[in-house]
Amino acid sequence: MFIKFKNYFHSFLSHKEFNKILLIKKIIKPILFLKYIVLIFTISFFTYLIIPKFLNHENKVSYLKKKFEENFNINLREYGDVKYKILPSPHLVFNNVRISIQDQLISNSIRSLKIKLKISEIYKIKKTNFKKILIEDAVLLIQINKFKNFLVYINNLQNIISIKNSSIIFKNADDNIIKFKNIKFDNYDGNNNNLTGSILGKKFILKFVKKADNKKLILNIPEIGFNTNISFYNIVNLEEFESTAKIQILNNKILLNIKKKEKFKISNSYFRNSLFKSKFNGQIQFSPFLYFDLVFNSNFINLKDFTKYILKNNKKTFSKLNKKINGKILIKFSEKNTNSHFINEVYAPLVFKNGEMIFNKSYFLFDEGKLDLNGSFVSRQGYEKINFNIFLKINDKNKLFKKIKLQYSKKKKKTSVVKIDGNLNLSSNTINFHKIVVNENIQLTEKELVNIKENFENIIINKNLLNIFNATLIREFINTVL
Repeated sequence: MFIKFKNYFHSFLSHKEFNKILLIKKIIKPILFLKYIVLIFTISFFTYLIIPKFLNHENKVSYLKKKFEENFNINLREYGDVKYKILPSPHLVFNNVRISIQDQLISNSIRSLKIKLKISEIYKIKKTNFKKILIEDAVLLIQINKFKNFLVYINNLQNIISIKNSSIIFKNADDNIIKFKNIKFDNYDGNNNNLTGSILGKKFILKFVKKADNKKLILNIPEIGFNTNISFYNIVNLEEFESTAKIQILNNKILLNIKKKEKFKISNSYFRNSLFKSKFNGQIQFSPFLYFDLVFNSNFINLKDFTKYILKNNKKTFSKLNKKINGKILIKFSEKNTNSHFINEVYAPLVFKNGEMIFNKSYFLFDEGKLDLNGSFVSRQGYEKINFNIFLKINDKNKLFKKIKLQYSKKKKKTSVVKIDGNLNLSSNTINFHKIVVNENIQLTEKELVNIKENFENIIINKNLLNIFNATLIREFINTVL
C-alpha cells in the first residue's frame, strides 16, 4: 500500500514538472518568434537605407537646384558629384561646390554641401521639400558694400543652415578687409542665430536673438576682455532703428544710446575707465566715408596719467591713423572733474583729417592765467612729430611761481606773455624751438633757442618723453632758463 502511494506521489510530481516545462515552452516560443521578426525587420530597414547608395542621383539635381533657390535663395552654380550617405542620418552630399546666394551676395567654394533627408523621402527625392542643409569646409566671400543685404538675408532666413569648419571673408572690390576662421554657424532655434569662430587669432562668440519683441546682438571675445550686448527697438528697417549698446573692453565701459536714420545719432552715452570718465553725444556716419562729430563732457580725468598713457602708446594709436578716418572730437572738463590742483578748465577740439590730428583753438585755464594751444600730430613713413604753437598769458607771476614752488624774484625778467613755436619729435625724443617771443617785443636769438632746446632735452626729456610730467625736472628746467 505504501509503495503504491509512493509511486503515485512521484508520478504526480513528474506530471507537475512536465506541465511547468510545457508552460515555459509556450512562453518562450513567441519570444523566439519575435526575435526572428526583429531580425527580419532590421535587415529590411538597413536594406531600405542602403539601396539608394547604389542609385544614380544625377537625374535629380535639376529638381534639387530649384529647391535650393526656393528654400534658401542659393544658386548651385557648379558641383563635382552628388552622393547618398547613411550616417549619421540619411543625406545627400554635393562635393566641390560653387554657389552664390541672393544675386552674388555670398559666393566662392564649398567642399561639402549636405541635404538632410527624412526616412520617407529617400526614394522620393524629387518630391522632397528639404528645409535643412549643412555646409562644411567652405570659403565664403561677402562684398562689404552688400553687408546690409547679408544681414537682411540672415534675419529673414526661415529654414535651417548649419556651417562648420569654414571661413568668411569680407572684401571690397580689390582687397580682403577681414577674415573670420573656424566658423561654426547654426539657426536651429528659430529665434537665435549662433556664430563662433576666430578673428585675428582670437576666438569669438556671437549670438543674435531675433524675437519680435526682443532683438539682441551679443558678442564676446574672451581673450581680449571684449563683451557687448546690443538691444534693438523701434525697428523700421536696417536704415532706421534705435538701439542701446553696452560694451566692455577690459576695464573700459561704454554705453551707447543710438538712433539710426541717415546717420548714427548718439545721445546720453558715457565712457568710463580708471583714467577718464565722460558723458558724450554726437553723430557718426559710415557712408560714403567714415566721419564722426563727438562732444565729451568729462566727469573725471586723471590728467597726468591720461596724457602719459596717450604719449606712451602713441606708436600704437596715432601712427595708425587711417587717412580715410575723418572727424571731430571736442573734450571739455573743469576743475571739479579733474585731479589737477593747477588747471581749472580745459577745452580741446581735435580734428582728424587725412591721417593727421589737428588741435587748434585749445586752451587751459588756471588761476594765474591761460595757455592757448594750436598744433597738429603728423605721422609719415614712421616719422612722428607734434607741431605746436603756444600762447601763454600770466596774470599773477608771484602766485604762479609760488604754486609751482619756484621763488619769484623781481630781478628776473618780467614775463607776462610768451609765444612759442616749435615741434616735438616723438620718434627721436627731441624738441625744436623755431621762435620764442616774450612780452610781444622780445624775440629770443638763435643761440638762446638752441640753449633752451639743449636744456629741455638734457634736463626733462633725457631719453624719456614722459618726463615732461615730472614736476621736479620742470622746476629745474625753469630755474635754468629764467
